[in-house]
Amino acid sequence: MDDLVIGGTDLHQQADASDKVMKAADFQALGSFLEDYEFQLKDVNRLIVSLIMHTGIRVGEALGLARNNIDFTANAITITQAWSQGRIGPTKTKNAERVIPVSALVMQQLKRWCKLRDAYYTEHQLVNEQDLFFRNKDGKIPRPSSITACYKQLQNKLDLECSFSIHTVRHTLASVLLEKGADMVQISKLLGHANTSITSRYYLGLVPDNALEKRRELLQSLNG
Repeated sequence: MDDLVIGGTDLHQQADASDKVMKAADFQALGSFLEDYEFQLKDVNRLIVSLIMHTGIRVGEALGLARNNIDFTANAITITQAWSQGRIGPTKTKNAERVIPVSALVMQQLKRWCKLRDAYYTEHQLVNEQDLFFRNKDGKIPRPSSITACYKQLQNKLDLECSFSIHTVRHTLASVLLEKGADMVQISKLLGHANTSITSRYYLGLVPDNALEKRRELLQSLNG
């Protein structure tokens, strides 16, 4: 499960969810480490972690990416399918089908890794079934559990305080964007939610209540 399941009283669940958000400074430090990392063929798990951290896509959506889902010209990825229980299938919901912008730096990392992988496949006469982007040098798709293990190893490597699952990246990314004042509609579309009420229910309670002055300015604007 990679989205927080909400049941019972919303406030109670949101309070529990706050334990699933990495500190913004730690999240940025980990992201910066991966931005500066020179990925090799063996680093497929780290590359997937980097993409998830920079886009907020689900693990299954990352593993389900095919080559034609990645537009290196427009610097964007299109989510049309997902990897689940060892096979390709539909996305979690119809709204999960979406186009997501990706930074030029991350796209260059994807392109470089893909060239390394293609060269290896050509040399060893391997076939990439379904043209899945993250199929590794053994011809396999990484297990979701290995992506979480990689994410936790990176946190240990950087001496971060806590150990978070890869599934909490979406919580952290949403909370950081909300704290920066991002539009709820666009966050909802980015995460592939059906509507903003789902986004609000999952993530609004994760934002530190430190924006009193922003709300003060908002109310003062009513006076002209």
